[in-house]
Amino acid sequence: MTDFAPDIVIHMAAQPLVRRSYVEPVETFSTNVLGTVNVMEAVRRTPSVQVMVNVTSDKCYENTEAARPFRESDPMGGSDPYSASKGCAELAASAWNKSFFQDGGPAMVSVRAGNVIGGGDFGEDRLLPDMVRAYSRGEAVQIRSPKAIRPWQFVLEPLSGYLQLAQEAFLGNRDWVGGWNFGPESEDTQTVGEVVDSFTTRWAMARGARWTGTTTRMRPVFFVWIAPRQRKSWDGPLERESVSPSTGPLNGTRRGT
Repeated sequence: MTDFAPDIVIHMAAQPLVRRSYVEPVETFSTNVLGTVNVMEAVRRTPSVQVMVNVTSDKCYENTEAARPFRESDPMGGSDPYSASKGCAELAASAWNKSFFQDGGPAMVSVRAGNVIGGGDFGEDRLLPDMVRAYSRGEAVQIRSPKAIRPWQFVLEPLSGYLQLAQEAFLGNRDWVGGWNFGPESEDTQTVGEVVDSFTTRWAMARGARWTGTTTRMRPVFFVWIAPRQRKSWDGPLERESVSPSTGPLNGTRRGT
């Protein structure tokens, strides 16, 4: 990093899968917590760095199942290894910021989003990739919780916010330092079944796809509260259209384009 001498570092590397974290908890903590610490140490030892953007997750919060969205000031936590590792990464980032990055050091920005969809994501247990894999084999996809509500957002929505925060912090605006939530307005959330229907309709026009689902109880959902100062400066560019722009890249990837 010292040889490259960057001005801004955006840390996005992670073990991002909840179910895998049950199988590989040590790897999950090593990657998500110690990996973040290693990046922050590299930043601390690189004089050129002015801003670090630490990308974690909206799962970093302690989920008390309270009937309100999570705020950036809520306590970190997590009852599964993945969520706990992201909470730990946030605590580490806060410690490094207070211990090393203040008083003229790099500006530390921590960003939290979830249920991001878009082309290029073919991880395990992801809704759209699971659908693409099944449809490409001519099979029906099994949906675990079609009635669960999730704060879906197209990948460019939070990314645009991350870049704007990095820019503002780079320009010296310390008001933008700290933790930030990124998510859709409450009226823009959709059930898993609605997203499946929307994606299947677009894919079926060219692929003749079909799907089946099993009904289960709704699971606790993570929603995040968007600060008023953030709403004034950043607005998700696509909002309700998060499924439509995801279809083309995934379809193109299947065809090898």
